[in-house]
Amino acid sequence: MRTVTRHAQREIAFQVLYSLYFTRAASLEDLQERFVTIVRTAEDEARDGVKDKGHKDRAQKAGADAEAAAQAGQAFSIPKTLDFAWKLVRGVWEFQDALDRLVQKNASRSLDRIGRVELVILRMGTYELLTSRATDPKITLSESIILAQDFGEPASHQFINGILHSTATMIQQDNLNLLSLQAQGN
Repeated sequence: MRTVTRHAQREIAFQVLYSLYFTRAASLEDLQERFVTIVRTAEDEARDGVKDKGHKDRAQKAGADAEAAAQAGQAFSIPKTLDFAWKLVRGVWEFQDALDRLVQKNASRSLDRIGRVELVILRMGTYELLTSRATDPKITLSESIILAQDFGEPASHQFINGILHSTATMIQQDNLNLLSLQAQGN
């Protein structure tokens, strides 16, 4: 498999996390199966020349495909070229409550009033800001805005930019990390 850009890996992570709204992952193994199924679906679409950005249909199909593959006993493994995407998916899945608390602190509305697409992007961006100290926060914000423009509502990129900018500032000022954030919730 060829090298996959960070942007493409963020799109894959987004698709996996968004698909969890349709079919939950009860375990880490379920999450891994969903991840690999979505990767395979994306590879098949690329090979077939499909240019559709229909993330809702793809996420629903991937959830059904993962369930069918699990019942058939197929083995799943994460390709090394997608380590970054898997890190995002697993991290957001494992630390969702802590991430939601930080998003809530910076949002002007309750989480249940934030669209699903936007909330997934906010969780991903917040997780990346907390864990990827080597990545410039401006890159994380820029990539989150691009995801919002590609998958979200027309003005959602402005909303996401505002919340993630505030989040990045809070993380830097308070020297926050995932462990400290998770401890605040206990």
